[in-house]
Amino acid sequence: MKILLILLAFFSLSYAHALKIFAEQKGENLLVRGYFSGGAPCVKCDIKLISGGAVFENFKTDENGEASVKIARKEFEILIDGSLGHQKRINFAASGDFAETGENFSGEKDDKTLPYAIKFILSLLGIFAVFSALYLVKRR
Repeated sequence: MKILLILLAFFSLSYAHALKIFAEQKGENLLVRGYFSGGAPCVKCDIKLISGGAVFENFKTDENGEASVKIARKEFEILIDGSLGHQKRINFAASGDFAETGENFSGEKDDKTLPYAIKFILSLLGIFAVFSALYLVKRR
């Protein structure tokens, strides 16, 4: 039982520091936002744009965890380094002629499909289900 609680605590703490990226095209510029799962911005984090295994652009986020750069390639990877082992890499490909049309990238979207309140309630229900199952097993 103690081992199960320790494992649950470990996995919940490891998710608490997950680094996330949200990127979108604004005209001819790429806007990148880096933040941790709790909503804290990734301040002064290194961002690299990579194409064909080679880095073609380096820049850093500001105090709000945001950075903007002019788009130089149609397909590339975005790598954000939040230090202490926090890294996130995503692939992007511009749809259409990005230099003229200003269309949005297709890629990872912001994780706002469920509001945090619903996620919290579902987490509590999951914990309740685990402990109910343990109670039923122990009762036999």
